[in-house]
Amino acid sequence: MASLERKGAIALTTAGLLLSGAGLRMGCSSYVGSETLPPISALDNNQNNKASSLATSKNETIEDLSQLFAEPSLVRGWLNVNSDITLEKLRGRIVVVDFWTTFCAPCLEALPRLNNIAKQYGADGVVVLAITYESADTVVQNLKRLRLLDKVDNLIIGVDANKAYEKAGIEAIPVTYLFGRDGKRIKLPQTVLVKEGDLREGIEKLLKEDKSRGINGRLFPLVQKGKASGTANQVENELASTKNSLQEAAFYDFLASMKRELKEGTLSPTKCYQLLCSFYEGSLSGENAKGNEAIRYLATARLASLYLYEHTPSELKKDIVEKLWKRIKEDPSLKVKDAAVDVIYGIFFYEKEEDRIKAGQRLRKLAKKVRNPDLRWNMEWKGEALIKGKGFAFVAPQTQFIKWRDAVLQKLAAGEKGQNKIMSTEAQLIREVLYSNKNRWSRWEDPQKLRSLFKAIREKARNPKEEMLLVSVLSLDVPFLEERVSLSRENKGLIGRFLIHYLGYSKKVYGRIDNGYEYTILEALGMIGVEEVGEKWRGVLKSKLNQFLASKEDAVRLRAYLLKLKIEAVER
Repeated sequence: MASLERKGAIALTTAGLLLSGAGLRMGCSSYVGSETLPPISALDNNQNNKASSLATSKNETIEDLSQLFAEPSLVRGWLNVNSDITLEKLRGRIVVVDFWTTFCAPCLEALPRLNNIAKQYGADGVVVLAITYESADTVVQNLKRLRLLDKVDNLIIGVDANKAYEKAGIEAIPVTYLFGRDGKRIKLPQTVLVKEGDLREGIEKLLKEDKSRGINGRLFPLVQKGKASGTANQVENELASTKNSLQEAAFYDFLASMKRELKEGTLSPTKCYQLLCSFYEGSLSGENAKGNEAIRYLATARLASLYLYEHTPSELKKDIVEKLWKRIKEDPSLKVKDAAVDVIYGIFFYEKEEDRIKAGQRLRKLAKKVRNPDLRWNMEWKGEALIKGKGFAFVAPQTQFIKWRDAVLQKLAAGEKGQNKIMSTEAQLIREVLYSNKNRWSRWEDPQKLRSLFKAIREKARNPKEEMLLVSVLSLDVPFLEERVSLSRENKGLIGRFLIHYLGYSKKVYGRIDNGYEYTILEALGMIGVEEVGEKWRGVLKSKLNQFLASKEDAVRLRAYLLKLKIEAVER
């Protein structure tokens, strides 16, 4: 399960700056940290036209299929095939390689078209590889939610492919390449947001050349629907199972019509509520205690809109609230409990003061019985917010340091785009130490590379303020590690100890605590956790936390409190 505190907790403005300045750029919106993928129609396509201009010189360096598949480890798992895809298996085939993610609307819209191409030309030795850095579980769950899982059954999907992204220098998605039977890349009018007609024309041209040369391109198909290999093995049973898929199909049909029918008056709030409850209760059964978590999660989240619907009677609203309290206490899934907490918070935040305070007190009382630190933290801070009648913004306080750091990152981003010929010395330092290595994400998986990186930060910084800058910028990557890499226990320990060492460092530099810097470190530590840092370093962290637990900055205080709960959970 994704870390619960991530929801709404990432400093989106800073994260967006990094993504646009030094990382992946998309022709669509990226729902960072979101547990629920919205329908395709809800994703922002305003940047689609702009995306075609994002193809970079790095993309143009891929001229041969061997550059992507000479090293099998570049893609760690595969769906719809029973063994890993290698260069040897692709020899003699026409290969389409598409880089995509489940959080990119143009990517998702292209998948069924690519699937049709794979189906139509499969017998002619054409194979379509759709490659993402996301995990197999994320891909399967999100495609199921969007009703796309049955529309990609002719595609071979590569997952956990961070290294392939880095090798290809991908800076915009979707990016699509076409390779001939000799492995050489066939130039298309554009690589980003490739038009279906251009791709088909390229394939047809290659097939005509085969015919003119007397080449029989028919090969044994690679696609084996429902199979998986490598890190994707864990989802093979789910791919093969149809029961949950049918149940979810009915549920999504209902969700699609719910809003419209309520508006038109053809579905009563009471009937809608009964249907939501029946889907929830039906999804409790399953092979394990959690049953179909995805349905229960969404059926719980949708109770918020039903409660707020103007024609929902007061008696029904009371029943909705009681169901939510029951789910917080009894549902076997932390994710569903967390969704119920969020709905309670959303409902009561704007209710009259007496009811709001009572709900906050009840949340905090229930939180004391919760053992999971992430869920307990979510319940406690939302309870406090209800009692006080004010929300908490989980972003780094805009101190002078944070403003300076973000200004440096903006200069770095402008320099990378060629808008500034001369970078500031600080921007050059960040590029040299943190972004010079193409393996920006995979280095987090290598303990030796991590040690070298941490050493470079200490040695390359010319003064404590620059060291503080490098640590702060590096910490901004941490909230994204869960989606991009697989961290070993050793590496979590290394990262955690590094962050603990630099917690409180702003006082050494400025003679006082800088809450913006410290918030960034506290947030990163919350993402990594304290399980692997060792007893000694947990003791160091406990002693450092005291000053932050008393902070007047709510965001800093609450981040410190989460770490306190995580330490207590380990020590129990």
